[in-house]
Amino acid sequence: MTDSVFDSKSEIIEDAEVFEEDYTPDEILCRDEMMDEYVKVLRPIYKGRPPKNAFLYGDTGVGKTAVTKRLTDQLISDIKEQKDDHTLVANEFSIVSDTVALPHEVSEEDDVDLTIIQLNCQNLPTKSDTNSSYQVAIAMVNEMRHQEDKIATTGYAPQAVYNMLYEEIDRVGGTFLVILDEVDAIGSDDTILYELPRSRSNGDIHNARIGVIGISNDYTFRKNLSPKVQDTLCEREIRFPAYEAQELGDILAARCEVGLVDGSYSEENLRLASALARRDSSGSARKAIDIIKRAAEIAEDQGATELKDTYIREAHEDLQQGDMVSSITHQDSHKLIALGALAEAERLGKTPIRTKTFHEAYQKFAEGTNTEPLTLRGFHNHLSRLSMFGFVEELTNNEGRKGGRYNEYQFSEDLSKETVKEAFDTMNDIDWVTIRIRPGAEG
Repeated sequence: MTDSVFDSKSEIIEDAEVFEEDYTPDEILCRDEMMDEYVKVLRPIYKGRPPKNAFLYGDTGVGKTAVTKRLTDQLISDIKEQKDDHTLVANEFSIVSDTVALPHEVSEEDDVDLTIIQLNCQNLPTKSDTNSSYQVAIAMVNEMRHQEDKIATTGYAPQAVYNMLYEEIDRVGGTFLVILDEVDAIGSDDTILYELPRSRSNGDIHNARIGVIGISNDYTFRKNLSPKVQDTLCEREIRFPAYEAQELGDILAARCEVGLVDGSYSEENLRLASALARRDSSGSARKAIDIIKRAAEIAEDQGATELKDTYIREAHEDLQQGDMVSSITHQDSHKLIALGALAEAERLGKTPIRTKTFHEAYQKFAEGTNTEPLTLRGFHNHLSRLSMFGFVEELTNNEGRKGGRYNEYQFSEDLSKETVKEAFDTMNDIDWVTIRIRPGAEG
């Protein structure tokens, strides 16, 4: 056996797969009540009845997606067993996959024919604040078509896209379960959430029935939905609360039992990782798992055979930086441009920067990216959101009769121009722009 530069000095991780985001454990811990409610939503599909609609909400990392995958996998398995695997074709599509939908077998009897389409609305091919329902409809059409028949993401009238969607759904037929993860990313245009559940009663489809499950991290999203969508989508609501520290410890213990070498970690290590995740991310199991995984990697790099609390704290700090970069990349184009402009202003020593001057810098950055800039009023709305998200700090000054009252902006303590630049470097659809700010500019 030869030495390799890629060998580590020690081995603590025994099965890295159990720490990955797409891993679903055989048993979902601490979510029994939510799973019971979810089963009630999916039960009509198993019985061959019209599907129900549901809205799931809760913070990131509290089990919404994992429970959804576990129960939909179980639903597919149980229906196949019920129908002897002769009349059911169940497809699960993903917005990020190249899966091509094959022709479905349609039973001559009333057997269940189930199609599950799951889209992450955050990953739609647009960073615009508008037409998100339009993009969801296009994505669904393309998930059911072969590569050569896929349609472009722009250039069609909305109704034409919906007509194509209904045609594809009717072609497939049977029961459709449409799962829209991070559904709040569609913004204020919630047309798709009204159109899909009512498409059969409105006469748009005849050979299929559709159930829609919306999953959101945003507690306020439901309240902002139009009343007609609330009546339809929120037929049943399932709230996923944050994990308590003890529950996070139980989840970590189950993962580490499989993923780490025996004797390489202690209960104290798990308690610390759980406490940090509970404190910083509202009880996110994903965050706790990532901390343990990163700590194990640090230990291996150091040649250690056991985890230490110092490795866990170092892992926590590493992930905090990575989380901020990820959060930036998920913002829409105008917020990204505003952050880029603020980073340029800081580079030029112009922060804190007044609102009007900030808007001028934003306009220059937008023009450099071939983006139509927003008016001052529209820009200010985005600034309010960036402040609420914790990216920027708004400072209110009052100089009385001499200077009046005005606002200034700078990065929050958790963000820097270097982090913003790092986030831009990870994206392919928006370039960094070097700008100048006129001397003596004031808001």
